[in-house]
Amino acid sequence: MSSERRVQANRMNASQSTGPRSAAGKARVARNAVKHGLSQPPSRMGEPTGNVRALMLELAGHDAALLRPAHEVAEIYVYLQRLQREKQRVLGQAQAVAVAAAWASLTMAEAEERAAVAAAQRLLTLETYERKARSRLRKAIAGLWPPT
Repeated sequence: MSSERRVQANRMNASQSTGPRSAAGKARVARNAVKHGLSQPPSRMGEPTGNVRALMLELAGHDAALLRPAHEVAEIYVYLQRLQREKQRVLGQAQAVAVAAAWASLTMAEAEERAAVAAAQRLLTLETYERKARSRLRKAIAGLWPPT
């Protein structure tokens, strides 16, 4: 059980911890969860909608009833392509970091190890996004071509 003094201190601290007050501060914290945009569908991240649209029309053909599921499949496919580009960027960045760190005071082996650890952590995060996207893709494809 907490003492009265500790309860009062907690209340005082809580009253001062109300988050950002300025408009700029509120705008900054509103983007806390957005580091890379991979949690958003391509349409919200400004991806070229032409790619999604072209693939959607190719999948749906002339069947208007298939446009919605075809759009979902196309959007997920474009998202998976974006994940692949991000993976390539992370791997390229790891090589650049290793070389730059080697020029600092680290040996090349230490620099490569640090860069590899950082890249592996990032790639594990990307793997999670990819696994979820592939699951959504399987469901979307099942909706596009239901069993007869």
